[in-house]
Amino acid sequence: RWRFRPAGQRKLVLRQARILAGALSAVREGGRLVYTVCSIEREEGAELLASALAGSSSSIETELSRLPSPDGGDGGYAALVR
Repeated sequence: RWRFRPAGQRKLVLRQARILAGALSAVREGGRLVYTVCSIEREEGAELLASALAGSSSSIETELSRLPSPDGGDGGYAALVR
């Protein structure tokens, strides 16, 4: 997080999109997938997942976003997809 650069994030989002597409294609009918990233950037979490699910029969069942806090823990995003 200390080396964050917008150009690096764009590369990362493209890589995450490819990984997510592969994972979604491997889920059996009626199966579930947990998508999680250790980032609070919407482009890497909720927006990326929504884009990957557009036009598919899968949907987000549960989402969780967590911001970094002074009492410990980094931020992140997680979603359960059915």
